[in-house]
Amino acid sequence: MLLRRGLALAALLVAVQPAAAGDIAAALAFEHAQDLVAAPASGRIAWTTNELGTRAVWTAASPDYTPQRIVAFEGDDGAALADLALSADGRIVVFSRNADAGRPGRPVNVESRVQPPAEKIWLARLGAGGAFHAEVIAQGTQPVLAPDGGALVWLAAGAVQHRRLDEPKASTRVLIEATARIARVVFSPDGRSLAVVSARGAHSLVGVLAPDTPAIRWLAPDLSRDDFPAWSPDSTRVAFLRFPGRRFADRFPMILEVEPFSLWVADVRSAAARAIWSSPGADGGYAQETGLPLAWSAGGRIVFQSEHDGWLRPWAIDPDGRNLVALSQGPCETDAASLDPDTERLLHAGNCGDPARRHVWQSDLATGRMTALTSGSGIEWQPVALGSGRGVAFLVSTAAEPFGVAVQPAAPGAGPRRISGAARAAELTVPPQEVAFRADDGLELHAQLFPARARTGERRPALVFVHGGPHRQMLPGWHPMRYYSITYALNQYFAANGYVVLALNFRSGVGYGRDFRQAPGRGALGASEHRDLLAAAAWLRARPDVDPARIAIWGGSYGGLLTALALARSSDLFAAGVDLHGVHDWSQYGFSQVGLNPWPLDAGEQRMLHAASPVADVNGWRSPVLVVTGDDDSAVNVRQSVDLVARLRERGVAVETLLLPDEEHDLRRHASWLAVARAMEDFLRRRLAARGE
Repeated sequence: MLLRRGLALAALLVAVQPAAAGDIAAALAFEHAQDLVAAPASGRIAWTTNELGTRAVWTAASPDYTPQRIVAFEGDDGAALADLALSADGRIVVFSRNADAGRPGRPVNVESRVQPPAEKIWLARLGAGGAFHAEVIAQGTQPVLAPDGGALVWLAAGAVQHRRLDEPKASTRVLIEATARIARVVFSPDGRSLAVVSARGAHSLVGVLAPDTPAIRWLAPDLSRDDFPAWSPDSTRVAFLRFPGRRFADRFPMILEVEPFSLWVADVRSAAARAIWSSPGADGGYAQETGLPLAWSAGGRIVFQSEHDGWLRPWAIDPDGRNLVALSQGPCETDAASLDPDTERLLHAGNCGDPARRHVWQSDLATGRMTALTSGSGIEWQPVALGSGRGVAFLVSTAAEPFGVAVQPAAPGAGPRRISGAARAAELTVPPQEVAFRADDGLELHAQLFPARARTGERRPALVFVHGGPHRQMLPGWHPMRYYSITYALNQYFAANGYVVLALNFRSGVGYGRDFRQAPGRGALGASEHRDLLAAAAWLRARPDVDPARIAIWGGSYGGLLTALALARSSDLFAAGVDLHGVHDWSQYGFSQVGLNPWPLDAGEQRMLHAASPVADVNGWRSPVLVVTGDDDSAVNVRQSVDLVARLRERGVAVETLLLPDEEHDLRRHASWLAVARAMEDFLRRRLAARGE
């Protein structure tokens, strides 16, 4: 009897995992390009890559745009690169290493070194023969180049540091040592002054430090949160956005309420300011920092983003508040943009005309007229101008090709030329299909289906993937964010190895308008996303190629929350789950969040938040789960997973864990992602085989 049972289990294991289409390590062996920047005056671009944990900085220049590596950091040490910038002449590149704006002064130490790594500022200069020489010039974060490349400022130890770059023996000096944290620094176009944002907790101020002055001049200081300063072309005025100050009774930000905001313009000399535009209605108009929060064009138009008409899009307005023009039209959203200084046009990437993807558009700042620069089955993002009529560069991917860099000349009819990145092996590519279905309340949902490679008529195990954020949108190809390119690669791998995979774009995500993102009862307000999980399960169960008894769910961060919610409320539908660093008790989120103070909760709010949490329904949880987390997570404290695992073990639920000591929320090391992938593959094979007996 035991022998027959063992043979039956072995047969089920074979059925769940047929002959592997590539190793799971190969699925994660790809190069991901990001952080594309340009110096239009010189025609040079730069970007960063991450391949197997090795991070590198690259550049390419007109006219041939042949990629040239500036520096590569060998070894999988998890030290992220950020703040990449080019001087106007393209001869200087700066960036930070192991620096995080969300945790200043406390860099990640994912290798658990006894001497933690430091935040460092790197600078590379173009030398003889066209080669760059890179070196560490300081400790700190957020380097900002002067417009002429002659000076550099950065943040370190709570102060703004300054160094001349055009003087070989120049020393570093403290430019600003403020009483409150300086969160942002912006040079004036003439390079003589700085605009700064002083973060003071419940409120923040925008100020200007003029040359040879002993004090910061605060611009219309108010008990509000002022941010995103943008200089006028003549360096005499500063525009900024103003949001309400934080009240004692405010809920924590994960609820993602829309806030009203206003656009202000201040005179630098007098510090007088006035609001030139305010978002209409109590529902506000600003949702995220993506795209281009605020910019002042060379021609004098101010560009900002708002979703006051129901869709997150760029707008242009005159400094006196006249001539407001939408820079995109129709039901679509923009999430990456830059100004073309030569043409007085905005380059932006969004899902206009193709809700499932991102393409590059060009909009006239005066008329709002849009022109499509790319289309088709690719995904294009982060466009930048090459200057002097050379065209544009952008990041690009497809279903088969991870993100690389493409250059598209301005010549009529010229198409994009990919200059970096490579296609994946064919056996690791399952073309995803766009599908749609409705939740039980009628809300239309969109998803990508990765069909299993299986014999006709065979019922396969299935996976539902739920993204994080929740302000994200999964796409039918490699994703601009490396985290989701990794999850895309894993979904591809599981589909190639016999699983039917459904990547769900649930309510409260982006890409489908404000009403979808602000759906009633979402998240901590009632967990209405559970309706979407049920709809996904029902849609899969109705397919002839899916075994209804072997549907699992997985996701990270907010996706970890929804994975836990699905298992707690619907273990009859979801046979197993993989929960990466999820929130499990909303009522404790503010109290356990790293770097945040507790939000005050009255008894009613405490009950509401707890009821929307997976732990509220933990008594109904029967399906096995793999819980994965790092314990230096600055976004979701490890206590959320510690508490959940203790509750489940107390109730006899089959819990497996993978703890990654000193890892961050986004898992900085390639080795960490590989460990997660292997643990997930093993867990799903065993647990879904057992469920199919």
